[in-house]
Amino acid sequence: MEQITLESPETTDRDRVLGELQSLSSYVDAAHAHVGFGSDGFDLVLAGSDFVVSNATATDFSTSFEPKAVSAARSVWNGDVGRLAELPISTNRARASIRLSELMDDETRDWTVLLKLESLDEYLSATPFWTWRTFFSSERTRVVLVNDLGASFLRTESVLICSPTYDWAAAVSLLELEEPPYLFERGLSRAPDPNLVAPRSWQGEEIGPLRMRLASAASALSWAAFGTRTEVSADDSQLDVEMFGFQRAVFRISRDGLSEATTSSSDSLELFNWAARDHLVDHLLAVRQISTLRVDRPPWLNTRDVIDAAKPVLVALRSDAVSDVMRARRELEALVSNIAVRSAEASASLARSAVERTVALLLTIAGVFVAQSLKAIPEQLSETLRVLVAVVLIALAIWNVFVEGPFASLPLRNLRSDVERMAPLLSDAERLGVTQSRTVGRTSNRAILVRVVVPLVYVAAALAAVLVRP
Repeated sequence: MEQITLESPETTDRDRVLGELQSLSSYVDAAHAHVGFGSDGFDLVLAGSDFVVSNATATDFSTSFEPKAVSAARSVWNGDVGRLAELPISTNRARASIRLSELMDDETRDWTVLLKLESLDEYLSATPFWTWRTFFSSERTRVVLVNDLGASFLRTESVLICSPTYDWAAAVSLLELEEPPYLFERGLSRAPDPNLVAPRSWQGEEIGPLRMRLASAASALSWAAFGTRTEVSADDSQLDVEMFGFQRAVFRISRDGLSEATTSSSDSLELFNWAARDHLVDHLLAVRQISTLRVDRPPWLNTRDVIDAAKPVLVALRSDAVSDVMRARRELEALVSNIAVRSAEASASLARSAVERTVALLLTIAGVFVAQSLKAIPEQLSETLRVLVAVVLIALAIWNVFVEGPFASLPLRNLRSDVERMAPLLSDAERLGVTQSRTVGRTSNRAILVRVVVPLVYVAAALAAVLVRP
């Protein structure tokens, strides 16, 4: 168990220390604090999440306390811990045995108190860097107060490590969380954003080993983001990062990360923020192309060279991509124009055939009228012929609504979904600009007009055939 010792001669610190011990109750196996002055006082023992009075020494309350505090002192010495706040006495010493690993993995905590800096370093060294996402969280900042740290401190974007005497309350305002954080995929779901791990500012020689550990982890996390596939070894001793670029290559990173002697953490973080932070495919491809030129030498040994070489590769990739996009746009515009022309021709053909059919049937009715007026056919037969023509016209209207019309407007109706599938290189705005061009809009409006007018013409001709009499 890690022994955490807090020494607080000030009354205000007493309240903070007792409150911290209570907040640690979920992780504490044993805790007590001595409260009093000189040889007089008592121990507060943490039972569950509450304190109880133990080992109270006899004292003369009338001489030790002011008259207005005597009643509260008697109550506290008799076990009423709730009245402790009324007494001007301090907590001289507090000690707790806690389960450190559980404490450090608690996402609900804002700050933690440790006896010595080695406790934090031991925790981080005992866990692989790709499992630190709980400690270096993007949801809230964490303040770690280390009793033996003195004036030294270290700050990342999400964590401040300093002494209890350091002005940590003001320093917390300097913590800046990245929103949203970078999220690793599949096997590294517990890995933190390297920006949250990398040291931003520090002071003091004793903080040096911890700073190097965090910088090494930030470098390793940055390079792990470039892998097309990552795999953790069975014993959690190393991380295999596979990159598939110019060729397939697998590079191994130990659980301690990449030391500053191996690569610059600032350069690795710069490369990460340029290429991987926003999951930019062309940036990632450029880095992977350069990183896999050699399989016998890890790319992080020459991080600055990778940065300098990846940018021209990106320009070349984007030049080819721009050419492909422009060609795709021209082909799409030609295709859409051809579809619009064919749809216009289909609408015109539909209107023309409707007019021809209607005129032919109306001429038939006119012939029936002439034959009836010349007494060439009986009136009953004339009536039957007119009803038959009306039925044919109604049938043509139904045929047009459900068969001819939909086929004529089908290309335009499915145009948007077809364009999304046929032109994946274009953006949504570019595809929308093509499908909503003036030519397409007018052709679509004309097709709708034809689909509405033609059935109405058939129905009107049918009514005329039945109602108009010679």
